[in-house]
Amino acid sequence: MRPPPRSATTAIVLAGGRGQRLGGRDKARLRYRGHTLIARLVRQLHQAARHIVVVRARPRDSLRLPAGCMRAWDQQGSQGPLSGMAAGMARAPGQWCLCVPVDCVALPDNLLAQLARGSHHGGYAQHRDDHYYLHNLVPRHQRQALARFRHSGGRSAANACRSLQLTPVNMAGADSIWSINTPEERRRLLRRRALHRRC
Repeated sequence: MRPPPRSATTAIVLAGGRGQRLGGRDKARLRYRGHTLIARLVRQLHQAARHIVVVRARPRDSLRLPAGCMRAWDQQGSQGPLSGMAAGMARAPGQWCLCVPVDCVALPDNLLAQLARGSHHGGYAQHRDDHYYLHNLVPRHQRQALARFRHSGGRSAANACRSLQLTPVNMAGADSIWSINTPEERRRLLRRRALHRRC
């Protein structure tokens, strides 16, 4: 499939989680190399998408979003990332939705073009044996199919990708797609930053 044009693409940043494994810290506010994760991510996504929707849960509505972003409320944040994805797709003005979690430190180059190598149903990122189900490209009209999946009790992102017929796409540069879910992963990120400084 040819990559959708930037004008038809909305990036959805999943930023409504509670960060329980990080002691309740708001991942969007974490800083790396002088910038918050949300600011870093939005700057990268502007290259691929005309519109950017940041999904938040109501208890965290004080976050100041980068310029040009729209906010969507995840009314069911306790039900996992699929409810955030659904909230973002409902607000998205474009024909295609490029979804990424907020705790992704750096996106691979040409993420949109790489994910577009999936089928016309869309695709999700894969690298070796790792599957990144929340890094996906999906047509916006699939929000109805996602709603049906969730209504039937589905909560697994892996099963959702299969239900939406998203194709796994082997990514170049996918080593950079890793999430900060635990304090150890955050410490690893900071050690990696210190190593870069010494080089």
